[in-house]
Amino acid sequence: MIPHRGAQVLTVAVVCSVALLGLYIGLGGASYKPTDVADPCEQRPLVAPEGIEATVQQLALSALDGAACELQITREDLVLSLADPEERTAFLDERAISDETLEAAVRGGLQRAYDDAVAVGAIDGLEAILVGEAIQHVPVDVLVDVAQSETAQEAAALLGDFATSDDGGEALDTLEGLFD
Repeated sequence: MIPHRGAQVLTVAVVCSVALLGLYIGLGGASYKPTDVADPCEQRPLVAPEGIEATVQQLALSALDGAACELQITREDLVLSLADPEERTAFLDERAISDETLEAAVRGGLQRAYDDAVAVGAIDGLEAILVGEAIQHVPVDVLVDVAQSETAQEAAALLGDFATSDDGGEALDTLEGLFD
């Protein structure tokens, strides 16, 4: 009786495999085509995000789009280049882009994201003032590290380290001047 049961299990497995393959092909799996990469220069629809995570995500995507558009590259290529210092160096050398050009593009992208966020009311008031000033005065490397932070505590620690540095002191002096 056991060999007969084994044959039944094998038959059921083959039938399920064929059904799964048929479903895959029926849903378009036979003609795989990757999704086209979005044009970073094309303005995405703006919506007021709900919650801090959605706001940060929308700001990050808008900033990356703006920088990628300025550099005339895909957002995905830009993300890969910013993720690792060695990748960044190779990326810049391959495309003959200077550090200054990359920094200006990223800062421009951040400004675009800021403008988008203010336009939809995602940030306003004192928060908007502080973010706008951070874009102008915090080094791009620090802003990228903050954006890559996995937790708010990690981001706060990075900003705290920056604030206690010489460059951070100058940025804080500038902020104090806003409130005088």
